[in-house]
Amino acid sequence: MQQILDLIIQPGIILEVIIAAIIIYYQIKAFRENYQRMNDYKAIFSESDTWDVEHDDMGQVSSITGGASNPFFRDIKDTINKYIAGNANSVMDFQIFKDTVDRQCDSIENQIESQTPVPLYLGLAGSMIGIIIGLVSLILDGSFSQLLSGNNQSLVGIGSLLLAVAVAMCASLIGILLTVWTTNAYKKSRSKAEQLKNQLMSWMQATLVPALPNDISMAMTQLVSD
Repeated sequence: MQQILDLIIQPGIILEVIIAAIIIYYQIKAFRENYQRMNDYKAIFSESDTWDVEHDDMGQVSSITGGASNPFFRDIKDTINKYIAGNANSVMDFQIFKDTVDRQCDSIENQIESQTPVPLYLGLAGSMIGIIIGLVSLILDGSFSQLLSGNNQSLVGIGSLLLAVAVAMCASLIGILLTVWTTNAYKKSRSKAEQLKNQLMSWMQATLVPALPNDISMAMTQLVSD
């Protein structure tokens, strides 16, 4: 027991514990941020019962309203409303609406996918740091030279190396678990988002597009204006 305590209180082990704790903190932080991003993505097209179309004094569509309050859907809604406002007297293409939604979804998916392996990478970095600290400690305290000379005292240095690696592996294990958890959660979030996105596309085709100016309505408007 005393030998174990002697190993734990060595400066190299203490340093490794501090570094591992910092890495684990940032692993959890990255996981929580990405998990929140996935929850927002899953609910991006929720509250479909609040989707509505607003008209101006001339009876023309001025904007779409309602929907979820998350920032992702607000960006989609603002982009579509800007397009409607800038093309009030022209024929609008449904494909542009679809491209706007798809582009925003692709951007969110890229953010999530790029952040998913971050805990794993941090864990691998922690393992490498643990091995480096253990080897440096082994060299500095003379255990490496004793190992080459066949001295039994070198076993203490080897024990320090193994303990440092074990501490570092904790960060790697946590990184693997968080990455697997994030991957599974992302699959569910993406499936839910795709389902709700199809509902939005159907709503646009059934409610928004028929209310937009078309060739006939433009001709009538021009006729009245003339």
